[in-house]
Amino acid sequence: MLLNTMLNLIASSIFSGTIVITLCLVVVNLFKIKLAKIDKPTLIKAINTVLLLGAMIYALMWVTELFMAYYSGGEYEQYTFTNRFFGSYWWAALTLLIRSILLPQILWVGKLRRSFICTIIVISVWGIVNIPMTLIDIRVAGFNLWSNFYWWLINLGQLIFYGLILIAVYFILKRKKLTHSKQKFAGS
Repeated sequence: MLLNTMLNLIASSIFSGTIVITLCLVVVNLFKIKLAKIDKPTLIKAINTVLLLGAMIYALMWVTELFMAYYSGGEYEQYTFTNRFFGSYWWAALTLLIRSILLPQILWVGKLRRSFICTIIVISVWGIVNIPMTLIDIRVAGFNLWSNFYWWLINLGQLIFYGLILIAVYFILKRKKLTHSKQKFAGS
């Protein structure tokens, strides 16, 4: 259970952080702001690579949950997992499966991974499903001082974690691009 909680925290931080960075890039593109020393195509490729990583983490989380439910021998856990896909809320599980795992799989195509439009499509579908669920959860559970503090603390931690992952992937791709261009230059 702890593994799935950690995987869910990591994957949701990837998708939530991508929402923030995508909105920032939309504003940058709308107002034609020049970003000094930031290679936008490499940044977009890094964002989409991190999105693909988040989708793979969600897939791993669901597979481990299925494995644990099947082999646990606990009737309640097996019932809970089968009820998720074949119960009255099957459409919610299918929506989560599509938005978290299946839709980001289009990013395996290299041309689509370099496309900012694909980033916007994947993130908007994820946001359309996730934001109302979060608002309903807040409305039902209420919002007291301590839950408000922990909510901000968790979101800040997720944003910092996403920023670190994105920066690492960006510099890895940037270095790969620079070494690839140096090899081309030396070869000609």
